[in-house]
Amino acid sequence: MNLPGILTTSMKYQKDVGYVIPSSIAASIIFLATIIDTLFGNYPEEKKGLIIISIGIGGSVYIILQTLLVAPRIQKYRIQYIWMNAVISGLGLSLFTFVIDKTHHVFFDILLILTVISISILSGRGPTYLLIAISEIAHILSHLRYFTGLVDWFVHFIPVVASVVITETILRLRQATQKQIRRLEMMNIFSQQINSSLETGQVLSILNAALQKAINADSYYVGLVDKDTIRLDLFYDDGEYFNDVKIPLTGTLSGWVIENQKPL
Repeated sequence: MNLPGILTTSMKYQKDVGYVIPSSIAASIIFLATIIDTLFGNYPEEKKGLIIISIGIGGSVYIILQTLLVAPRIQKYRIQYIWMNAVISGLGLSLFTFVIDKTHHVFFDILLILTVISISILSGRGPTYLLIAISEIAHILSHLRYFTGLVDWFVHFIPVVASVVITETILRLRQATQKQIRRLEMMNIFSQQINSSLETGQVLSILNAALQKAINADSYYVGLVDKDTIRLDLFYDDGEYFNDVKIPLTGTLSGWVIENQKPL
């Protein structure tokens, strides 16, 4: 049985989509708040106000379509999709930052962080940093006149730093979680194969394949207790296989583990 193939197909992209629903809902609420603020806040420039409302409506529709319809169903062109989604999201934020004034920066900052959460979960490190770069270059260019001192630059980059921290935290947690899931899936596959086999040699062969996928070690062994000895039927030391090795059950670390039923 092809263990890597099974693990690859078992890690479904659709599972990640459910994790971005909270951030997608929050982003839609921010767009709604932007629309309401523009409608009832007497935006000084009517043309820009209409553009902001259009972006708010378009952004909300795009988020809903991506989260509920496109992302869960994308299969064949998933790699192209995640990069395209990052670029479109970055351009959307760029357009938004070009039409808002200084008093509405908070909407952009919140939208940036929420978008980073979604993209990092769905797409990974590269597309997320591309999104941050596109939107921040546009933000700096469109509001450069407001940066009159170091404090202004410091305040401006707080959301950027927060976005980077959030990205790395999500990716590291995701990596650790997926690693644990792969190990559990391998254990499940191994147990199923064990149940279908009664031959010791075949069981050890299956176990050896599973161990090489699950752990990163050059030295390991599987021993079977035989009276007062431990017979190492599967023994690798520094990557070299040894056959027909026996060690005493008493006075050894392995014997202690067996006697006490505890890891050491």
